[in-house]
Amino acid sequence: MGLFSFTKDDRIRKSNTFDCVFKHGKRKRVGPLLIYVHQNDCNNARIGFSIPKRVGNAVKRNRIRRRCREAFRLMKSSLPENLDIVLSVRPHDVLSVEEYQKLISTGVGQS
Repeated sequence: MGLFSFTKDDRIRKSNTFDCVFKHGKRKRVGPLLIYVHQNDCNNARIGFSIPKRVGNAVKRNRIRRRCREAFRLMKSSLPENLDIVLSVRPHDVLSVEEYQKLISTGVGQS
C-alpha cells in the first residue's frame, strides 16, 4: 500500500487490545482528547477511538472520528512504529484535520 494509506492493520479492532491500552498505556489529556499510548508487537502504529454518545449525535461523532482518522493517516509515517494510540474524545466543537494532527502529535510526545 501507499505511504498515506489507511488499512485494517492501522486500526485497533479487538476489545482486549483496547483494554490493554487503557490499563497499561500512558495517558495524556490534550484539549478535548484523552490520548492513551502503549507499545504493541506490530510493525506499525495503530489507532482506535472511544467516542461516547455525550459528545453529540451520530453525525457529529462520525465527523470527529473521520477527521481524527485522516489526521492519523497523514502523520502515521512520522509516528514511532509499534505504537497503539487510543483517542478518548470529550465533548467539543468539531475541529479541523490540522488541529487534530497537532493534538495527536502533542499527546504522543512529538513536537
